[in-house]
Amino acid sequence: MEAYKCEECEQINAEFYCEICQEAMCDICDKAIHRNGKRRHHFRAILCKNCRRVSKKLCDTCKVTICECCSLVHPDHDLISLSFIYSTVVYWDIGKNSPGNEEIKLTFEKLQKVYPGLKKMKIFGKSIGSEKNIEDCAEIEFLLVEDEADLRMIFIDISLLYHYYGHFIIVSPNVQMYKPYIMQIITSGKLDKIKCAFDIKNIVEVDVGDIVYDDKVQKFAEASKLVITAADQDKIEAQCQWIIGHLKNMAGKGQLVHVVNEFEKLVSETLKIDLQTTQEILDYLAEHKLITILERKYTSLLTQKTISLYISSMTIEVLSWVILSLKLDEMLPTERAIQARVKEAFDYKLSLEEWKELLDLCIKSQKNPEVLYTSSSKFSLFSNSLYETPIQGFRLKKYKDLIFNNETFLIYPLNTKWLAYDKYLKAGDILRIQETEIWKEFMNFFSQYFYEENFEAKAIPGGRYGCAQFLKSFASDILKECSVGKLNYIVQLAIDEDLLRYQKNLLVWTSCLKVPEENLAKAKLATVQKSLENILVDFKEGVSLAQLPGILNKSMEFTLDLQELGFAKLKDLVVSIPGVQIVKKANKHQYAVLQKPKNNPRQNPSLATSSRSLQVMSPYGSY
Repeated sequence: MEAYKCEECEQINAEFYCEICQEAMCDICDKAIHRNGKRRHHFRAILCKNCRRVSKKLCDTCKVTICECCSLVHPDHDLISLSFIYSTVVYWDIGKNSPGNEEIKLTFEKLQKVYPGLKKMKIFGKSIGSEKNIEDCAEIEFLLVEDEADLRMIFIDISLLYHYYGHFIIVSPNVQMYKPYIMQIITSGKLDKIKCAFDIKNIVEVDVGDIVYDDKVQKFAEASKLVITAADQDKIEAQCQWIIGHLKNMAGKGQLVHVVNEFEKLVSETLKIDLQTTQEILDYLAEHKLITILERKYTSLLTQKTISLYISSMTIEVLSWVILSLKLDEMLPTERAIQARVKEAFDYKLSLEEWKELLDLCIKSQKNPEVLYTSSSKFSLFSNSLYETPIQGFRLKKYKDLIFNNETFLIYPLNTKWLAYDKYLKAGDILRIQETEIWKEFMNFFSQYFYEENFEAKAIPGGRYGCAQFLKSFASDILKECSVGKLNYIVQLAIDEDLLRYQKNLLVWTSCLKVPEENLAKAKLATVQKSLENILVDFKEGVSLAQLPGILNKSMEFTLDLQELGFAKLKDLVVSIPGVQIVKKANKHQYAVLQKPKNNPRQNPSLATSSRSLQVMSPYGSY
C-alpha cells in the first residue's frame, strides 16, 4: 500500500495509515480527525519515511521508521521492532476498593476491545493482598500501595517500561495528584505516550499537560471533576462562562445578588444539567474566587444563601452596578449607601483611601468622561476587572443627609434619576402609604408573623433596612413586589407609629409586648424627652452627644436605656423631640441644640441669664 500525500488535505505527505478509516493522513489531519469520540482509539500504523508503506521497524541508528523492504538498505544498523509502538499498558488505581476477579477480568476484556494492543493491566491500591493474582491471566498484575514510597515505585515502574511500550494510561479519580510524579520521571518532557483518565468504566483520555495540579487542594478528586477530556472540559468551561456571563449581565441591570436555590434551578434548567452537577460547578467557581456565596441570617429561625460575582478590588464597573442596584431598590445613591451595598453584595469592604480615590475619579469624570477609560488608576474601566461594562459617566450632587446629619455626595449615572423613598424617612407619611392596600398587607403580615408564641425568636435584626430586606425575601407577594427602598420607608412609618419597636437591637411587633411594660416605657420616654428639653434650654450652645447621657442620668431617677425606649441610637431619640436638632461644630463633634422659637416665654428679660452664670448655676454640672 502506498500513499504519498495525505488523503484528507492532499497537500502534506502522509505519516499514518488508519485501518478503520482506511485513509493515509498527515500528522495535522490525524490529530484533527482522531482527537475525540470513538475515533481517538482507531489503530493507526506509522508509514515508512521512504516508500510510505506500513513501517515494521525503527532504525535506532538513523532514528527513522522503515518497512521490511527498506530495512535492507540499513545493514548493520540497530533495528527495533515497532510492535511496542502499538502496545498499551494500563495502570488502574482502585484505592481502597476491592473489585472481584471476575470484575477485573471483564474490565480487561472490555479494554482489549478499545485498545487492541493492550499488553498489561497493572492494578494498584491499598486493598490488595500480597497473594492477589488471577489464574490464566498473566497480563494482569497487582501492586500494593500503602505509603508514598510504594506510590513512587509505580511511576518508577512506568519509567522502566517507557521505552518498551508505546502507550501508557493511568486511571485514577485522583489522577491530578500524580502529575508531579509523572513530570519527575519523564525528564525528556515527551509526555505524548502517557495519558490519564478518571474512570475505568468510561475511559476518556486526558493529556498530562492539560491536567491542572494545585498543591493547595487536598481532595483533588473534587476539583478534578471539572478537568476531564478536552471535549468535556470545553463543555464545562462553556457552562462556567455562561454562569459568569449571566451574573455579569444581571449585575449590569442592577441585580447583584441571587438566592442560591433559585439560581441553581435556573442554571440546571438552562444548561440541561442536574442539580448536583450545578452545585459542583458553583462550588468550583466559588473555590477559585470567581463567584461569592454568602449566608445571611435574617432571624434566629431564617437563613438564606446568596450568590454574586467575586470582586477583589473596587472598579468603575462595580460602582456602576451598585448604583443601578440602588436605583432598582429606589434608594438614594449616597456614599454610605454605595459602600454598604458593596459589602452586602460582594463581601468586600472599601478602605477610606480606596473610596477617596474612586470618588475623586468620578468628580474628574464630570468634566472629562474619558478619564474613566484612560486613567492609569486601578479604577480604569479596563484594568483589574474581568467584567467590562461600558458606561457614559457620572453626575455628582451634594446632599444633606438628614438621617446621619452630614453632607455627602449623591452619585448618579449620566442622564438618570429616580424616586428614592429614603429621602422621606423623616417626613412622616407624606406619600400617603397608609392609605394603600400595601399598608394593610404590611399590617396583616406582621400581625400573623408575630401572632404565635416565642415571638422573641422571630425578632428581626439589622434595624429598619434589615427588616425591609426580610420583607423582600419572606413576606407575601404583594410586599415582595415593592422595592427595598419602599419597604424601608414603610418600616420607618411603622416605627414612628410604634407598631414596630426595638427590643435589644431587634425589631418586634409592639402588640406582642406586655401592656404594663409598654405603658412604663412610654412614661419613661416622656420623662426623658422633657428632661432633655429642659437641659437644652439651659445650655444655649447645645450639649455634646458624648456628654448627653451622663447629664440626662443626673437629672432623672432612672438610668437611660435607649433600647427600652425603642431607639437604636441616641441621636434617634434626640431628633424625635420637636425643635431639637443635631449640628456639627468646629471640633467636628455632634451637639444637640434646641432651636430658638419665635415666641419663647423663657426669653423674658427677668429670666435671662448669662451663659457663664448658667455653667455655675446648672444643677447638671459645668460642661
